[in-house]
Amino acid sequence: MHLAGGNNVLIYPKPNHVPETFTVLNFP
Repeated sequence: MHLAGGNNVLIYPKPNHVPETFTVLNFP
């Protein structure tokens, strides 16, 4: 998932692909 372009890097370290959605909501 790409937000501002660099936020996607914060999602990569996540072990599961489900928390990605929560990570995006936490870091709008």
